[in-house]
Amino acid sequence: MTFEEYYATDSSGNEIYKEDRFGNQTYAFVKDSIKVHAKKANGKKFYAQTKDKDEFYPTIRKTSIPIIESNGKTIYAKKANGAQIYPKDRNKKEFVLVNEHSNFYYAKDEKDDEVYPTLRNGQQYMRKDSM
Repeated sequence: MTFEEYYATDSSGNEIYKEDRFGNQTYAFVKDSIKVHAKKANGKKFYAQTKDKDEFYPTIRKTSIPIIESNGKTIYAKKANGAQIYPKDRNKKEFVLVNEHSNFYYAKDEKDDEVYPTLRNGQQYMRKDSM
């Protein structure tokens, strides 16, 4: 059996992202979306952060890759102020994630209000199947 490690670990067993010269964390170059996020010692995945503490999505084939928890819920990345960020598809369209019940749920701003995703032209839209 082959075991592949993509991230170094700290003394507590948490994987750590490498930082670039500007202090932004970077994802490992992998093609497998299941292996792209680093994990805490307890196995929970987490997003890399910019030097300003904004989380961001890794991209594979120009598509954002959100974290999928063991219960099936997908997790939005967050800005440092707590506002959630939509992932984008290869056409730069933001997309809505699903919760543990496979229902779509919208991202929330720093005040915990729902915000709708935007198309490439900046126009907001609401999923037809989420009403």
